[in-house]
Amino acid sequence: MLVLTACVTPMPSTEDPAADAGAAGADWVDRGEPFTAVATWKDQDHWEAWATTGGGALLRSVANQEESLGETWEVLAPGDRWSTLTAVAQVPNGAWAVGRAGRLVRAEGDHVSEELISAVDLEDLTVVDPGRRDADGTPRFSAVAVGAAGTVLRTGDGGATWSATRLDTGTLSAVASRRSGDGWEVWATGSPGALFVSHDEGRTWETAPVADRPDDLLGLTLGEGSGWAVGSRGRVMELGPDGWVDAGFDQSQARLYDALAADALPFGALDAVVAGYGGAIWARPRGGKWVEMPWHGERPVNAWAGLAATGRTLLAVGDEGAVAIANLREGVPRWSLQGAGWRPSLNAVAAAADGGQREVVAVGRSGTILRRLGGTWRLEDSGVTENLRAVDLWTPGNGWAVGLDGVILRLDRGGWSRVRLPQELGAPLLTAVVADGASAAWADRKSTRLNSSHLVIS
Repeated sequence: MLVLTACVTPMPSTEDPAADAGAAGADWVDRGEPFTAVATWKDQDHWEAWATTGGGALLRSVANQEESLGETWEVLAPGDRWSTLTAVAQVPNGAWAVGRAGRLVRAEGDHVSEELISAVDLEDLTVVDPGRRDADGTPRFSAVAVGAAGTVLRTGDGGATWSATRLDTGTLSAVASRRSGDGWEVWATGSPGALFVSHDEGRTWETAPVADRPDDLLGLTLGEGSGWAVGSRGRVMELGPDGWVDAGFDQSQARLYDALAADALPFGALDAVVAGYGGAIWARPRGGKWVEMPWHGERPVNAWAGLAATGRTLLAVGDEGAVAIANLREGVPRWSLQGAGWRPSLNAVAAAADGGQREVVAVGRSGTILRRLGGTWRLEDSGVTENLRAVDLWTPGNGWAVGLDGVILRLDRGGWSRVRLPQELGAPLLTAVVADGASAAWADRKSTRLNSSHLVIS
């Protein structure tokens, strides 16, 4: 049985001390950290799921029946809080994973190795033509990794050597590849809202025209006949014969992290599935409109960082080890949590009432904010990944939250907004807050009192 707790964003805490993940080859023991990516495939007579974690571990789940994927995990490479892994991809006889500070983990057969292939944080990885080999059997497939400051890393010899390129963009959040004619094309998403394409396996790149919107594109998937890019403010782009177009997704408050194209889905009734912050997972039926997929039992409110499909099963992974599975043999695909499911890691709670209106807000690890209005809890998009340590409400819909690295958030009618301290005050760990209407006072662990008159709304 998988026993899990959870936080809300696919990022590790930098405050809490790292815990031991267990030695390589041991069973995974939950230590309160998120899954950050997942990939699945069938290997001869069994199914495999590979996942990466915010604490830098590479995990593998093996099952004879696909419905059992994700119930137990084996540690292939343990990590620590400084070495978050962000992506995983299949290679011959195993998988590769990339992450912070240019870390590459290679698990091939019984051999697991690690190396640093860059000085920048890497966000995603795609393997091009994984079956390509020399006459003597030496792997000669290509792979492309992308990351901070427009960095593109490429290998054309199965990882023996790497070359670097830099594109004119911010962080490259996602990369994917597919066959195109007699070759392969590789797509990458940039910030803000940029898309790039390579027709020579990552050697050279072109900018693709897209609608002029500043929303970050955080996830990317390609199929033989389609492609999907997803991101902040509910942005979903579809790649068709005439290029990238808006896909008509109307959930503007959604922050989406991953998608599955119809080609990867084990049945033909859907165009795509998308998921992200807030626990909901959406699907678009063939020729129809986007709908929220149902759940067995109450829907969780965590963030889903990765989606994968294998056989007739969908797999989603997210905050602090949450794993969900959808059995597509059912008439209407429904999601179920594997194991104990998701529980938020919370640090503080506050309540306020005004007449008949009552509100409760709880805050916690990795930017978690849960808000209860009218008896229903919902996950709020805080816009931060730091631990939140305190919260106070003046009236319903009017409050403040504070936490690690000088993070201060204000709640008003427009939702949560970031408030920044002047540079000369540094980035203290704020541990207490008292709300007084539009003003507030804070204290850090050194008892330094601050006032909202020092602040600038970002």
